[in-house]
Amino acid sequence: MNQLTVRGFNQELSDFIHNESKKRGVSLNQVVIKLLEQAAGLSNSNKNNNTIGDSLDDLIANWTEEECSQFNQSISDIRQIDDELWK
Repeated sequence: MNQLTVRGFNQELSDFIHNESKKRGVSLNQVVIKLLEQAAGLSNSNKNNNTIGDSLDDLIANWTEEECSQFNQSISDIRQIDDELWK
């Protein structure tokens, strides 16, 4: 496992890394590695990277029961199966 020490970055970058760590629920080290991979154009080389993006991550496990119920009601029409099409 390689190790690298980085010195001389400003407070704005430090704040960004800390905020990303909290937002993603991962360590500072994981955030920095991910940012370096992306900057180097290597982000698709991750063997364990099964995600397409993180744009919907804020919705995961954050709905209330009422919001979930409202959503399910709003899509109920598209859940109906047309039996004639499946013959």
